[in-house]
Amino acid sequence: QSIWISKNTGGFLNYALNVPLQKDANFTFGLNAYFSSSNIDINRAITESPEPLFENLSATNIISIKPGINLNFNSFDIGIAADNIISYNLTTSESVQENKSSSFSGHVMYTKELDSYYNLLDGANLSTMVRVKSSNGATGVGGNFLLDQKEMGWVEAGYNTLYGANAGVGVAISNKFLIGYAYNLSINNSLFFGSSHEFSLSYRFDEYDNAFDYRKRAQKIRERNAKKKGAVNTTFAKLEQERIDKAKAERERVAKEKAENDRLAQL
Repeated sequence: QSIWISKNTGGFLNYALNVPLQKDANFTFGLNAYFSSSNIDINRAITESPEPLFENLSATNIISIKPGINLNFNSFDIGIAADNIISYNLTTSESVQENKSSSFSGHVMYTKELDSYYNLLDGANLSTMVRVKSSNGATGVGGNFLLDQKEMGWVEAGYNTLYGANAGVGVAISNKFLIGYAYNLSINNSLFFGSSHEFSLSYRFDEYDNAFDYRKRAQKIRERNAKKKGAVNTTFAKLEQERIDKAKAERERVAKEKAENDRLAQL
């Protein structure tokens, strides 16, 4: 990223570890490590005379750590994250004392797996999330939704009180490649960069396992729902049969008692 004479280059690495707690619960720990190198492009600086300040400037290299945890139970996710909680200046070999970019956030998400009988949205996931983020004394609240269908692509939209609104769409052009576009609309005049366009190209290296076969998952959902419905019907039929048997037994008991009373009356 280059803005006038300022230049920034960086990259990040993500890692997540999932630990199953029980049948429908998972605990996930994630870590994001970000490296950035900032310097001044002297060739773009225009001065009437040589500027001594530029001659002694060197690149500032910083590495930041962003941990986060998430607890998943059935269709619900809840988690917290800390952005730039640890920042270390590699140039000066010391921690960044006044880290104004640090922030904390929490989220709650609900995911619904769809099972369209028209095979259009088979196995698609519809997710809605509410997120609260606190940074530099300001607190922002955001809401997002994502409709993701592996074989077709995705549609997303969201709004945040600090950053603005966003919308995006992705299309699967093959089993391996996906292209996406997103637009971020800034509605906060205090933001420096304003609105932006984002383009993405994704490549799948592996199909992993059958858990990611959306249509098979959708069929399993239908079969599971059918079994539940069948179990309910079986239970209802069993209760109804028990009611009929009890009523029949009561009628037989009353008839037998009446016959016994009639016999005693004739003696």
